[in-house]
Amino acid sequence: MKSYEPKEFWERRIDNGQGRLKSVGHLGYGDRVNQYIYQAKFNILKKLFSEISLFDKKVLDAGCGIGVFSQFYTNKKSIVVGIDISKNAVQYAKQKVPNAYFLVSKLDLSPFKDETFDIIHCFDVSYHIVDNKDWKESLTEFSRIIKKDGLLIILEGWRSKEVYNAAHVRFRSKDIYVSELENLGFQKIREHELYLILQTYRRLTKLFPKLSLKLESLFKFKIFKKIAKAKIIIFKKE
Repeated sequence: MKSYEPKEFWERRIDNGQGRLKSVGHLGYGDRVNQYIYQAKFNILKKLFSEISLFDKKVLDAGCGIGVFSQFYTNKKSIVVGIDISKNAVQYAKQKVPNAYFLVSKLDLSPFKDETFDIIHCFDVSYHIVDNKDWKESLTEFSRIIKKDGLLIILEGWRSKEVYNAAHVRFRSKDIYVSELENLGFQKIREHELYLILQTYRRLTKLFPKLSLKLESLFKFKIFKKIAKAKIIIFKKE
């Protein structure tokens, strides 16, 4: 397995993707599939916050990438700060969301004061922290900078056991997350299913590469929301 230097990896990936959604999404999928994936995530966020006002809430977009989710929160009139290890990502985020604040920072060593944020949003980020020490320290940092009763919203590639299937990808189990976060004073309060067809799509395109564009066109149909699942889990700081 190739060595993984996170900063260099993400600087190169964002630069190669020229700030497109694909650069922070799934490289193996086309634009339509990536748009479908992100729309599914937005739909969950809209449902989650349909009864919770985000007005004037302080939100940390942890691992903000090019600012896709930061834009969602600023549209809800939140005070948004995004951090990312990639300078290139932060530059694109500043252009995309000029009314948010962005800075280059690691998740495990942020510059914020204790109990700063009402909400910490961390989507598709923590499984890219492959070093267990850095991962645990990132969760500890979340615990330090979130307010009492604050919400930590995580989207992960939950597995029944740890899966280390690429140099930059280390999936951990939900049980490991829950145990670690409970020790830090968090309580799991809610799960939201996120319907995707990614694994099926990946297998089909490997078997039939010439069909990839035709398969992408099928993602506009709602039936695909019922084929495979992922979960967004919300934790509350006690």
